[in-house]
Amino acid sequence: MTATIHAIGCSIGSASSINELQVSGPDAEILAFFRKDGFSQFTRNDLDLADMATEAIFNSLAESSLEAKDIDAVLFCTESFWNTDLAILHDKNVAPHSRLREGLLRAIFLRSGLLNAYPYANWMSACANFVSTLSVASSLVDGRQHENVLVVMADRLAPQASRIMPNGASILSDMSVAFVLGHGHRGYKIRSIVSHVATKVFSALEQGKPQATVLEMIQSLKEFNAKIKAGTGRTLNEFGSVFVDCLNSNFLGVVCAGLRIKPELLCSPLKARFGHAFSMDSLLALAHLEASRTLSAGDSLAFLNVGPWAFGLVILEVT
Repeated sequence: MTATIHAIGCSIGSASSINELQVSGPDAEILAFFRKDGFSQFTRNDLDLADMATEAIFNSLAESSLEAKDIDAVLFCTESFWNTDLAILHDKNVAPHSRLREGLLRAIFLRSGLLNAYPYANWMSACANFVSTLSVASSLVDGRQHENVLVVMADRLAPQASRIMPNGASILSDMSVAFVLGHGHRGYKIRSIVSHVATKVFSALEQGKPQATVLEMIQSLKEFNAKIKAGTGRTLNEFGSVFVDCLNSNFLGVVCAGLRIKPELLCSPLKARFGHAFSMDSLLALAHLEASRTLSAGDSLAFLNVGPWAFGLVILEVT
């Protein structure tokens, strides 16, 4: 792999304290645990999905030496299919099943000026969507099908939905992050991507068997660990730290048990600020590291993207 990530841009929205959430019963107990566990804020974005994506695209291109016309592919990732009431489609007669696609294409082609960008989409890996999306984008670049791929990820919570994840793993933040993937840029070169799917975990979840879910997850993480060693030539314990999604310590304890690593190895620098930004925690952590100016050329960075049934590891080298 030789593709390089650069020009990270975001649409963040406004910060809110988790104390503002109106919860009762079991959710109140979960929220109390979250406070003790280091969660503090989440972000709420009042922009719709197309407007969030547009802001992230503009902010990404502002960080790049490339112009909009130089982008020859765009890869969009979202799970927020509910968000079809888009401002960009105001007074437009578009069939309900086409509104999200048409609104996003208008934002990409017309508003953002990506006139040469062939559109792609990805969405089926849930919290591990970062790894699957990066895998698709890097294949497009390393396979020389495209020179510069703009990756756009955007998700926001439906108005009446709880910000506490259904499995209680974290607090959700609205977010959009965009970045450019190509060759010949200074940034973060992809050295390895390792992915693993745990269909037995998915099955146990569907059957409502929590104990079986945990046991199958630990077993699947052991299999994932073997893939990491085979794919990178290293174990996670050989990294100084591993940046992981902003999930609660109990969930990450299961992850550590399966991967046979100590909890101290895992790092979530933006847990208090954002909670879980759907599948974008790794990108936000990378942007945070870049802003801290503590990285040097040659540094190796490991990002662990985890969900109950989909896992991924991305190894980057600072260039």
